[in-house]
Amino acid sequence: TGTTTIGTVNGLITDFKEFSISKASSTWQGTGTSSDFWYPSQAILVTEISCVERDANAVTFGTTTIYLTDGTNHLDSIACGYTLVKDSSLTNAAWNADEKMRWVIKVISGTPNGWVLRVKYYVR
Repeated sequence: TGTTTIGTVNGLITDFKEFSISKASSTWQGTGTSSDFWYPSQAILVTEISCVERDANAVTFGTTTIYLTDGTNHLDSIACGYTLVKDSSLTNAAWNADEKMRWVIKVISGTPNGWVLRVKYYVR
């Protein structure tokens, strides 16, 4: 899913966009599981990521720490738990046009049902 909002970066009006991806734990094979999920058609800068445990029963079963990567450089890790966590102080947040974006599971604690990750970005 995706939405668009208007914001500013360095005093310039910027068209922020966001999308989300959801993964059920039944699709994982444990720590190190990864999947390419997007190849942005234009160069982008990720400005915020947020994540929460995917659980229909509103009960926490654990946390999953994930990160995004292009295969070489890694964006900051984020822990997906019972409450929504946001991170807007990111390193390695620039993607070139047609460069892959991959999620990677770094740590699993407990037995989470999955996670929902939201990525906020703008076209560079």
